[in-house]
Amino acid sequence: MATITAAMVKDLRETTGVGMMDCKNALAANDGDMQASIDWLRKKGLSKAAKKADRVAAEGLIGLITAGAKGVVVEVNSETDFVARNEQFQGLVKMVAQVALRVGADIEVIKAAKVGDFTVETAISDAIASAIVIEPALAARIFSTSPPTRSATSAIILTRPWK
Repeated sequence: MATITAAMVKDLRETTGVGMMDCKNALAANDGDMQASIDWLRKKGLSKAAKKADRVAAEGLIGLITAGAKGVVVEVNSETDFVARNEQFQGLVKMVAQVALRVGADIEVIKAAKVGDFTVETAISDAIASAIVIEPALAARIFSTSPPTRSATSAIILTRPWK
């Protein structure tokens, strides 16, 4: 049994974004192996996500991005507005909008699209596992727009002002 130090817990927490006790438990379950602990936390997060599937996700953000004459609006929902204010969640919305602009408005295609070494669905699962997001749902629509110049690219993330 490996000795789990505070530095190890801190490193795992910074890498994954999960709570300290979950990091400590993961390291203890994997004899201090950092990569095995990350995998263990991911599996645990996926089971948490399955449990949260029936919860209502009525908050979230709307992301808008345009490039040339093409634009996309995406909605990524969360359970609370506190999650929607999180920088990591906002980054997730921006990433989903960029992918939707590239691959189109089909939600299944967006989830399966690669972003670097992982898919959007994996990114969402990781966000759920790290408690950034509570069971997000995606909705995308493609629309035509005329930005000021043909080479203009813009992005905006909006909170839901209606309630």
